[in-house]
Amino acid sequence: MFKNYLKITLRYIIRNRLSAFINVVGLSVGLASAILIFLYVQYELGFDKYHKQYKNIYRINSVTEHSTGVDYKGCTTASLAKTLRLDYPDFDITLMRNEDSQHVKVNDDVYFEQNILFVDSVFFKIFDIEIVSGNYRDIIENKNSVLLTRELAEKYFGEKNPLDKIIKLEGKYPLKVAGIVENPPKHSSHPFSMIISYDFLFQEYIGLFNYDNWGTTMSGFGTYVALPDGYSRDDFQDKVNQTYIKYKPDKTPWEKRYILQSLSDIHFDERFQNVSNTYTINRSNILIYSFIGILIMIIASINFINLATAQAIKRSKEVGIRKVLGAVQSKIFSQFIFETIFLT
Repeated sequence: MFKNYLKITLRYIIRNRLSAFINVVGLSVGLASAILIFLYVQYELGFDKYHKQYKNIYRINSVTEHSTGVDYKGCTTASLAKTLRLDYPDFDITLMRNEDSQHVKVNDDVYFEQNILFVDSVFFKIFDIEIVSGNYRDIIENKNSVLLTRELAEKYFGEKNPLDKIIKLEGKYPLKVAGIVENPPKHSSHPFSMIISYDFLFQEYIGLFNYDNWGTTMSGFGTYVALPDGYSRDDFQDKVNQTYIKYKPDKTPWEKRYILQSLSDIHFDERFQNVSNTYTINRSNILIYSFIGILIMIIASINFINLATAQAIKRSKEVGIRKVLGAVQSKIFSQFIFETIFLT
């Protein structure tokens, strides 16, 4: 039966080349366009969801009101995370900083790298980082150690074992390679090429500039907390603001408050400054793209149906002869469905 259906279908396509070509091309373009749009939408909606705790992870954002307006920042002072950890030791709170770009010297070669991430030990408890080789604890215990992504390790050392090799940040700060981690997914709000302890950042890299101060407003540190299941975001947000009020400098010329933002919302909120080399997108744009994809599918399907219907009318004589020769309605229906599926 299948062989007979296939033979009739191929004969029909050869006999009606033009209409079959229009049908196939029209539906192909529609399907391809819709699939590309839906893949894009799926990519955007999947940001940061590869972390197992993503539903419980929150970034602490600052909202500052001053005489010229309101500033929304996705960063805090370094002091906030440290103080919160002391005041609320039962919560997992991490501090990180992403350097836009920096020069890295490997032997006699100099590279320009982006997304150098400085973290503390809690970072690895909150975020899922796949360790390929080595141990992430080494960068916590030894501030002069570094974790490289697989891509960066291959770039620097090829097929050689990169562990215990030395690279120099800015050409003068030596760092020993303590481990290799898997490349972060592209749909991540925390891209990185290497991971270094923030103890190195404070003690060696920053120098005399006092980032660790409540009065510093442009520190660029990201503070994240993983709340227990069922714990209220608003309750912890109140704790954060109470802590800030307790320690903030007197007579500040601004009014600041902190709000907690879910990790799954960071990619879709354009108000706050995002991490370097990432971007935010409005959720309404995702809805628009989805609508366009559905609309293209509907139009392509209607066009396909109209052309198929027009051809079916022309085949009325064929249907009549087949009925006269004893073909039942279900078999004729099956033949047309087979042709449609074959073209699709």
